[in-house]
Amino acid sequence: MQKSKEQIARKVFVDCPVCCSGNRFRAETMGKDLACDDCGFVLAESPDVKAVESGRCLFCGGEYFYVESPLSVWLLGKDSACYICGAKYKSAQVDNAEEKYSPETFAQAQGSGAAKRWRARVERYKQGAG
Repeated sequence: MQKSKEQIARKVFVDCPVCCSGNRFRAETMGKDLACDDCGFVLAESPDVKAVESGRCLFCGGEYFYVESPLSVWLLGKDSACYICGAKYKSAQVDNAEEKYSPETFAQAQGSGAAKRWRARVERYKQGAG
């Protein structure tokens, strides 16, 4: 990460893969389960900010990121987005993040173990096994 521990993932946005509603979490909520406000799907169990520091997504555990540049990069900084679950980390650029979205990397990420585990969690929840 290029930011200090206090600055990492102050705000994280992720769409629920079950009900497609948007969810926003702040750094102070880290350490306890992060669940979707609408359907209750647990997006992350007791996430640790250190996961992001090591280049892994808090939600899916994936290691594939790209940089989303807001309109005013100079004022707002760069945001990192996960190729697998789409989580967006505001003003926190993951060291291994690609400079822009790549369809080739997206395809590679979707075949990763992290993506398979993420999809399996979603399917179990949809089938009632929570």
